[in-house]
Amino acid sequence: AHGRAQPEELRGLRVLIVHGSPASRRTLERLLAGLQMKPVCVDRGDRALDEMKQAEKAGKPFALAVIAGSLPDMDAFMLAEQTRQEPALAGTVLVITSGAGLRGDAARCQELRIAAYLTEPMQPYVLREAVLAALAARDEERPAGLITRHSLRKGRRPLRILLAEDNPVNQEHIVLVLAKQGHEVVTVENGREALSALEREWFDLVLMDVQMPEMNGLEAAAAI
Repeated sequence: AHGRAQPEELRGLRVLIVHGSPASRRTLERLLAGLQMKPVCVDRGDRALDEMKQAEKAGKPFALAVIAGSLPDMDAFMLAEQTRQEPALAGTVLVITSGAGLRGDAARCQELRIAAYLTEPMQPYVLREAVLAALAARDEERPAGLITRHSLRKGRRPLRILLAEDNPVNQEHIVLVLAKQGHEVVTVENGREALSALEREWFDLVLMDVQMPEMNGLEAAAAI
């Protein structure tokens, strides 16, 4: 399993987004800004390299570069190779996003010390977890396997979840979905039973319906 930095450690870190698609740049910028990082966007590999060099000279290096697999002037591996040829940029963590993985990509990632290889489109939590894992590996100065959506899923810790839901059909459906993801689910039928369960046992997460008999979800949440 990958180690993990804490979300607060991302605050203020500069990140370079390199993507030829304006829509994708905006999406990545919004996601990374939401993690309290400071994103800068460029659309080409040559501009990315110039931006990284200038930032390093100014004493404000990028902690991370998120690079699209294909750019107007080069591919992500070409940009990664040029970045690795610059000793001053050795500390920049590289993440590649690609529409589809190709045979040999993983080996090239290892060769160029690319921290993560993620397929698009991706859910926000995938990018967040990949960034946290990549920065943790850098800070601990330890060798780490390539971070992918699959490795993040394998490394995720199962949760113990309390579900308060009085509708049997909804309850069965939610339990099935969560169990498929490897989580353990304990069910109760109202807010009062949820409070009793919390007094007896530890849970990582509580999911509650709003409308339930005896004590609804809002009342139970206030009591917790």
